[in-house]
Amino acid sequence: MRTISAFRKMGFGVKQTLEALVPKVGRGALVFGVKWSRTAGSATEEVGHVMYAARNSKGVLEIFDRSGEVVTDLAQLEAKFPGYRCMGRASLEGVDAAVWIPDAAVGEKAASVAKALGPFGALLIPIFLRPAVMPRRGTRN
Repeated sequence: MRTISAFRKMGFGVKQTLEALVPKVGRGALVFGVKWSRTAGSATEEVGHVMYAARNSKGVLEIFDRSGEVVTDLAQLEAKFPGYRCMGRASLEGVDAAVWIPDAAVGEKAASVAKALGPFGALLIPIFLRPAVMPRRGTRN
């Protein structure tokens, strides 16, 4: 299993890491976080943000923000929102986990739902639950 820290050690940036982690075929979404620094007056503040990434029907990696915006690069979010100042320089430094949600239904429909629901709408990822029977304690599979 590849981890985010392994990609950091190889010198991968955010986009390269997402390209490597999000499968080119099949459905699903990768929930991930980024961190960056920005100046606020004379102070520097550390900022973090969580989004998810998935591929569209053409196989292009898209990043879904909870604002409802869908972009292909973090710099595009920075250009749209003043609060995301310096996000284009964000990294996965200090971010050690991402969560893959298989079979997540994302894409154009999810983006339009996110815009309709407001700031937290993009976090609504429909998933399909598959019940599983857990073995009893002391039994073998």
